[in-house]
Amino acid sequence: MNTVYGTLEPILSLRLADYNTTDLQTGLIFGVEVLAYAISTIIIPYVVPKWVEARVMLITALILLSFSTTLVGPFFTELSMVSMLIGLALSGFLLGFLVIPNMPEMMKATKEAHPRADLDHANSMLSGMLNACFAMGQAAGPLIGGFLY
Repeated sequence: MNTVYGTLEPILSLRLADYNTTDLQTGLIFGVEVLAYAISTIIIPYVVPKWVEARVMLITALILLSFSTTLVGPFFTELSMVSMLIGLALSGFLLGFLVIPNMPEMMKATKEAHPRADLDHANSMLSGMLNACFAMGQAAGPLIGGFLY
């Protein structure tokens, strides 16, 4: 998830030069994805029904994220600011659906695989691993984005 998020930054910074945007507009465009992400992390518990499995939500969000990322380009025309903004907003919104259910899903899997484990310790370890993976994605994303551009 963070690799996708980080990949867009170097590509978008170079791509916005084609649109002749001002510094203020560039800053606002970079804020679209982050704002949509913040909103989605808050509303997910209220939007997703309890009967939906976390894995179903994760897989569905990944599929939709792949589509929304293609809109940022955009793939169907050379320049389209509207498509780019829609793609950024959808990408940010869907990133929340990939972050929030991760920890409960990992704790559920730990409980099933190791029923006698100390769940407080497991929670601490899994939280650290999850944050380390987020950091690796944030580090790898810009490198991949720069290479892809």
